[in-house]
Amino acid sequence: MKDFQKTFISPVATIRHALEIIDSGSIKIAIVSDEHRRLLGTLTDGDIRRAILKGMGLDDSIETIYYR
Repeated sequence: MKDFQKTFISPVATIRHALEIIDSGSIKIAIVSDEHRRLLGTLTDGDIRRAILKGMGLDDSIETIYYR
């Protein structure tokens, strides 16, 4: 259960930080949540790949690319 909690990420986190979370987690996704740990959406490496192909950079926010 502790590994699962490490996958929580803020919707204003950077793509770089999200990649670090996804890479280090056992479930290979990031769970986007608010400050109260309420689910806002998910983020996968595929979401990030599509954002990069559209011109986003690693320092951009995940706010517009995660699945709500």
